[in-house]
Amino acid sequence: GTREVRTQQLSDDPGRHGRFAAVDGWVYTRPCKTENQDVLLRVPKTSYFRTRYREMSIPMAPSSEIFIDDILKKSLIFKEKRLDLIGRNIMSEMLKKWYSGKVCLLNDTEVDFDAEIQFNEYHQGIITIYGVTREILLNAEHGVYNSAIMLLKNKKYISIFDLYVKKGSANSKIIDGETVFDCGTITAVSSIILKGNRPYSTKDTFQELFMEITDGCELIGLCPYDLSKNYLDIMMYKNIEIPIQRSMIYVNTVEGEFRFSVYPEYKCSKDSFSLGFAHKIQFKPQKALRVTEIRETLIKLTSFFTILCGETVTINKLSGMEQVNPKPEIADFIGICNYEKDKLNALDNSGIDTTSFKRLSIFKISDFSDLEKAMNFWFEHYENLYNAQKAYSRILLDEELKVVSVNKFLAAMQLIEGYSQAYADEKKEIEDFEKWKADFLLKLDRMENIKEEDIEIIRDGLGFSGISFRKAVKEFFYAGSSCIETMSKTAFFQKHNTLIDNIVNDRNFYTHSSNRITVRLDFNEMINVATICKELFRVLVLNDMGIAQSVLLQRFGHSRLSVAIFERILGIKWCVPEDICGYDKTMWNFFDSSISD
Repeated sequence: GTREVRTQQLSDDPGRHGRFAAVDGWVYTRPCKTENQDVLLRVPKTSYFRTRYREMSIPMAPSSEIFIDDILKKSLIFKEKRLDLIGRNIMSEMLKKWYSGKVCLLNDTEVDFDAEIQFNEYHQGIITIYGVTREILLNAEHGVYNSAIMLLKNKKYISIFDLYVKKGSANSKIIDGETVFDCGTITAVSSIILKGNRPYSTKDTFQELFMEITDGCELIGLCPYDLSKNYLDIMMYKNIEIPIQRSMIYVNTVEGEFRFSVYPEYKCSKDSFSLGFAHKIQFKPQKALRVTEIRETLIKLTSFFTILCGETVTINKLSGMEQVNPKPEIADFIGICNYEKDKLNALDNSGIDTTSFKRLSIFKISDFSDLEKAMNFWFEHYENLYNAQKAYSRILLDEELKVVSVNKFLAAMQLIEGYSQAYADEKKEIEDFEKWKADFLLKLDRMENIKEEDIEIIRDGLGFSGISFRKAVKEFFYAGSSCIETMSKTAFFQKHNTLIDNIVNDRNFYTHSSNRITVRLDFNEMINVATICKELFRVLVLNDMGIAQSVLLQRFGHSRLSVAIFERILGIKWCVPEDICGYDKTMWNFFDSSISD
C-alpha cells in the first residue's frame, strides 16, 4: 500500500511533487505519477530528514505556515490517495493552527533555533524548539525560561508568555569513538500567545481590545437589516429591497467604554450570494492593560453574558491595539480560551421549537433600558458575588460537558451561600450575636452550682459561626420567587417548608458525610433543585441589574426547562406577556427549523 521514498527524490519544485505534510512522525508527499495514478508516499520523519528538507528548501507553505495538524483527525486513509483530496477548506483551517520559524529570544537570552508551534484541542500552544545547546537544554529542564519570541519567515512575530517546559531530549553523535552531545529539543506549552508585527513583553500595554464571542449577534440583540419591512415582497420575488445599516450600542462603565456592533456580512460563491450577520465588541479600558491582565478583565465580561443566556460564553477572537506612532499596532491573541464555542446550545435546531421561539428565552443587552446601570452593577458587585459566580460557572460547565452528578447539587449549595454572603450585613449579625452571648453568660453567672471554669469554657468556645445555611436557603428562594410572583414570607415558608428541610438535610449529608442522617431527595429531585438554584440566581441578578419584569417573565417563560422546573419545584405558573418586539420581532420570520423537508 505505501512505498518508501528517499529524501533525494524530493525536490524544491512544488509543481512536480506538490506540498508535503509532517504528521505524527511521518512525512506525507505526492511524488511523480505512476503509470496508473498518483500515489501518496510516506517516510519516517527522522531528524536527518528534517535537516535535509530544510537544507533543500522544499516549500512547506506560504509564509512558512504549515497547515496539517488535524489531517489524521479527519480519518482520511492515505494509502493510494492523493494529498489534494484533503481539500482547500481543510488546508485553510489548518493555516491558523501551525506556524514555523526561528526562536530568537528565550526570556532575555538571544538565541537562533528552528522552531514550530501548533495548537491542541484546548487551544494551548505546543512549541517545539530544535537544535538547542546543552546549556539551553539544562536551563529549560530547570524551569528557567517562561517566555519566548518566535520570528516567522513572513516577518511576523509570535510572542509566547507563561510557558513551561513539558519535555526535553538530547541527540548525540560519535566523534573519535566517543559519544558526545550534538543538539537538544525542547517542547514547551503556553496558553498566552500573541501574533503581531513586533515582539511583545509583559510590560507592553493595550489601549483597546476587539473581540467576538459566542453567538454575539443574539446576545447583543441588534439587526443590521430591516428584514420585516419587505418580507412578503422578498418571498414573492418582487421589489427586493433590504435596508442595511450598522447597528451599535455604546455604554461607558466603571471598567471602561464598550461598543457593541452588529453589521452585515456578505458571502459569495460560484452560484450564490448570501447575507449574514457579524458582530464586534470594542472595549476601551479605563487604563491600558498589560498582557497578563487581559484574561481576568475579560472574564468579568463573559460572566455578564453567562447571566443573560444561562450557559457558558467564550471569547472566540481577540485582538489588541496599542497606540504607537505613526499608526496604531494590532496584535492577535491566540488561545485566549481553552475551547471555542460558536453557538449557544439553547438555539440549536433540535426539538419541536423553531429558533425564533427559542431566541425569545435569551436575554440581550438591548433588553436593558439603562445598560450603563446594569453593567456597572455587575462590575461593582463582581468581587462580592465572586464565590456565587464561580459556583454558577461550575454548574454551567457541568451542563456544557453533559455531566450529571452530586457535584452539581453541591455547587448549587455553594451558590446559595455565596449569594447570601454577598448581601448579608455580617457586622450587624455579629453585633446581635455578641449581645445575645453577653445576656446568656449573665444568666449563667446568676445560676447556682455553675463553676467559673465552665462559664469560661463557654465564653471562650462560643463564637459567631456565620449566617445560618437554613436562613440563607429561605432568603434565597423567597427573594427569587418574589421577582416572579407576590407572596408573603409566612405563606411562602409554610408552603415550601418541606423543600427547605430536605435541601438543608441533604446538603449537610454530602458536605459533612454524617452517619446520623440519610438523604431525602432522590437523584432527579436533587438535580432539579440544582437547576432551579441556577435559574433563581439569574433571576435575582437580572432583577438587581434593572431588567423590566415584563422582559423577565417573557424570557424565562419561553424557556421550556425554566417553566417546567419552576412549576415542579415551587408551583409557579408563568404568565407570559404576548407582545414580541425589538430584535425578536425583526427576526421572527428567519429561523432554523428542526423539521426536515
